[in-house]
Amino acid sequence: MKNLLLYVLLSLGCRHAAPLPVAPPDPAQLLKQAREGEILRTLSAADLKSFLAASDVALEQVALQAAARLTLDEALDTVAAKLNHADAEIRWRAAFALGQYGVRWQPTPESLAERATAAVVAAVAGESNERVRDALLEALGKLGRPSGLTVLVRELAAPDGNRVRAAIALGVAAKNSGGKSVVPLAVPLLVARLQDSDEATRLAAAYALYRYRDAAALGPLIAALSDRSAEIRATVVKAIGQIAAPERSLLFATPLFDSDERVAAEAARSLAELAKRCPSETACAPIGTLANSVETLPASALVALTAETFSQHAAAPLFFRLFQKWAPNSRDRDDTRVRLQCRAALAHDRALGRLALVPICGGERSNDRALLVAQFFAGGRGDETALGELTALSKHSSAEVRTQVAVDLGARSDGPSGELLGALLDDNDPAVVSAVAEAIEKRQLRPLSERLRARLHRLQGPDRIEPVQALLQTLAALGVGEAVSEIQHWLTDANFSVRLAAAQALSKLTAEPLHVPTVADDGSEPQAELRADTVVRIETVRGILRLRFFADDAPRTARNFVSLVKRHFYDSLTFHRVVPGFVVQGGDPRGDGSGGPGYTIPCEINQHRYQAGTVGMALSGRDTGGSQFFISTTAQPHLDGRYTAFGELISGLDVAVRLLPGDRILSATVE
Repeated sequence: MKNLLLYVLLSLGCRHAAPLPVAPPDPAQLLKQAREGEILRTLSAADLKSFLAASDVALEQVALQAAARLTLDEALDTVAAKLNHADAEIRWRAAFALGQYGVRWQPTPESLAERATAAVVAAVAGESNERVRDALLEALGKLGRPSGLTVLVRELAAPDGNRVRAAIALGVAAKNSGGKSVVPLAVPLLVARLQDSDEATRLAAAYALYRYRDAAALGPLIAALSDRSAEIRATVVKAIGQIAAPERSLLFATPLFDSDERVAAEAARSLAELAKRCPSETACAPIGTLANSVETLPASALVALTAETFSQHAAAPLFFRLFQKWAPNSRDRDDTRVRLQCRAALAHDRALGRLALVPICGGERSNDRALLVAQFFAGGRGDETALGELTALSKHSSAEVRTQVAVDLGARSDGPSGELLGALLDDNDPAVVSAVAEAIEKRQLRPLSERLRARLHRLQGPDRIEPVQALLQTLAALGVGEAVSEIQHWLTDANFSVRLAAAQALSKLTAEPLHVPTVADDGSEPQAELRADTVVRIETVRGILRLRFFADDAPRTARNFVSLVKRHFYDSLTFHRVVPGFVVQGGDPRGDGSGGPGYTIPCEINQHRYQAGTVGMALSGRDTGGSQFFISTTAQPHLDGRYTAFGELISGLDVAVRLLPGDRILSATVE
C-alpha cells in the first residue's frame, strides 16, 4: 500500500497535468482514491497545503515527497511546520523537502532560502533521531546560508556529531556557491578528519577540502595520498591540484602509476591544471612530469589530460609521443586506438598553434577529422584562414560539426563570423540552433534579434526544448522587448523547463517576477512492467554492467528505461560523454549529447544519494529526461536531489571506470 501511495503523488514528477473534472477531494477521499489505484494528475499549492494538513500519516508522507519535487514557494512554511511532527518519517521527509529549495532549477528568492534555513537550524537543535538529523544537515548544505554553515561547523567539531554529513554538506555549499559559501574555521576540523579511522569520514573530509581549495590544507592532503581507499586518494589528488604550485608537480608522479584508473586520471587532470599556472612557456614542471610517464599513462588518464587545453608549445612533444603510443594497427579489433590517437593529435595541434597531426590521425580508420578540425578552432584559435575553414565546415553533413562551428564563432569578434552565425540560425538541427543562440548571446549581436524571433516561431516537436530555452535566454539577454508577446506563448508549453525559461525571460524583460504556470503533462512515454527484482544487463565493449532500480522511488523513470531496453533502443549506442573519476553517460541516439527518444519525462527527485555506481537521468533542465543516463564512478554529493537517481550498479563498477568516450553498448537486456 505504501508503494501505491508513493506512486500516486510521485507520479506527479516535477510537472502537473490537466485538473480533475471535479473539485479536489478532501484528504480522506483522496487517500481512498489512491488505494483504489487512481493516478492523480494535478496538485496546486492550495491542494498541497491541504493534503499536508491531513491527519493520515501515509498521505502526509506522500504529500511531502511531492512537495520536495514541486518546491512551491507558497508551500514552504507548511512544509517547515512538519519539522515538529511526532512521526520521525514525516520530519525526515520535511527536512529533505526544505533542502530542495536550495538546489531547485528555478532561482530561490533570498527571503525564502533564509526562512527555510531558519526552520532547519531550529529543528537541528532539538532533533535526536539520527536519520532526521542527517537530512537536516544535508538541507543546510544545499541551502548554503551562513547561519546553516555555522551549525555544520559546530556539528563537525562535536565529539558525537555527524561528521560525515556535516563535512559533505560544507563541501556541497562551497560547490554550489562557486566557493563563496565557505567557513575558514572548518578547515582545521576537516584536516583532522583526514586521519579518522572511519573511511566514510575521511572521504567526506577530502571532498570538502577539495571544494574549499584552502592552501592551509596542503600538507595534510599530501600525507593522505597514501590512503588505502582509491576513492579517497582520487579525491585528495583533486584537492591538491587546486592549491599546489606548479613546481610541486612531482607530488603527482606516484598517483599517475596508481592501480586505480580514477586516481591516475585525477593526477593527469591535476597536472594539466598546474600547467595552466606555469609562469613560463618553456619551463613548466607539470609537463615534464607527464612526459616522464608517457609509456605507462593509462587510457583514462589520457582522456582526462586531453580534456584540458594546453597553450604552451612545450607540451607539443608530450602529445606527439602520446600520438605515437596510440598509433592504430591492423590487429586492432575496434577503433579505441584511433580515438585515443586523435585525442592526442588535437591536444598536440592546440599546443603547437596550428593543424599538423589532426589531418593524419587514425590513418584510414578515422572518420571524424572534420569534427577535430572544428574543435581545433575553439576559443578563437587559428590564423586568418580560420574563417574560411569554419565557413566550409558550417555546411558539413554532420550536425555535430556544425554545432562545434557555432561554438567557435561565439569566441570570435569579426563581422563576417557574425554573418555566418546568422546563416547558421536557419539550420534544421536543434543542437545547432541552441549553439548559435548561445554564441549570439555571448557576442551580444542584437542586430540578429529579428532572426532569433523568426526562428523561435518555427520551433516545435519533441526536439524543441533545448533550442527554445536557448533562444528565450538570448532574447532576454539582448533586451529584445519587442519579443514579449511571442515569449508569452511559451508559458503554456507542456514542458516545465520551457515554461521556466519563458517566465525567466519575461521577468528579465519586464522587471516583474513571474510564476511558472501549471499545464498538462502529456504522459507520452511508454510504461513497461517493472518488478521489484528487475535487473538490466548492459554489455559494453569493456565488459558487463548490471543494474537494479529504485522501483518505489523513481517508478516512472525506471519503467521508461526498461521499456527502452525492451525495444533494444540502447543497442549499438555509445557512451558519448566520459569524465574519468566523475561520470560515464550514454543513451543518446545522436551520439553528441543532444538526442533523446522523441519525448521527455518528468523528474522523480528522491532521497537516494549519488555514490559510486548510482545511475541517474541526464537532463538539460527540469523535466527533460528521456533516454540519456549516467553512472557516477565516485561519490558526487552535489548531484543529490538535483537529478533523478533511479538505480544502481550491482556489478560492473570496474567496467564503468574503464569506459572511454565513444565506447559502444553492444546490447541491453532485461534479465
